[in-house]
Amino acid sequence: MLIEAAWCEVQPVLPVAGPLHLQLARYSTGLVPREHARLSSSYFGLTLIGVAPPPHGTPEALWWGTSPDAQATAENASVVVTHAAGRDPQVVLGDLMIHHPGCLLAGVVIQPGHCLTGVRRNPLAERDIVFADVMTVTGPAREASEGHLYPMAIYGWMQWLAHEQKRAGGTPRLITLPPPPHDLVLVDAFLQEPCPLTVTDARQVQWPWPPPKRPMSWIEDSDLP
Repeated sequence: MLIEAAWCEVQPVLPVAGPLHLQLARYSTGLVPREHARLSSSYFGLTLIGVAPPPHGTPEALWWGTSPDAQATAENASVVVTHAAGRDPQVVLGDLMIHHPGCLLAGVVIQPGHCLTGVRRNPLAERDIVFADVMTVTGPAREASEGHLYPMAIYGWMQWLAHEQKRAGGTPRLITLPPPPHDLVLVDAFLQEPCPLTVTDARQVQWPWPPPKRPMSWIEDSDLP
């Protein structure tokens, strides 16, 4: 059930007829210098896919593995993915977006070849409610593919569209882009194997931001003399 944290680079493959093809390259977190990883906001930069928090009752050390940087990797990820593991996928997706306020996309693998994906639609400062466009990304029915990578196709498409709008003189913002197209293709950069994806059931969802925890030292009015 563990999704290994990795640095991912995604960029369009042009020119190509039909659906947009997005080439994905993955690197072990230990192979990418931290200073280079911080440049992840650039169009061809490296984007982080992180490991989500452990399910209730799972020891933190077991979930994060032996890497001392694994938890920091997830907390600073642009894209965070986990497995539903029998839980309500939409509830899990909301938890991911709430507890990882820095992520732009979150994904929950429902079953092989199916990933529920959410795109954040409100700025980090607006924390009363988390708004997201939620969609189901489905891979080939008869082929084994890595569902936890599907959100990277959405992320790559958003980067591509923002780049095209900027070239046309616009000032795009990733959180205000329209929903992705129905068809995308994710291509493994090393094996050059295309994985056609279908985006369906797009809808807007919101989750309330949880109230802050009451500090142990909190003083109630009744405590005052």
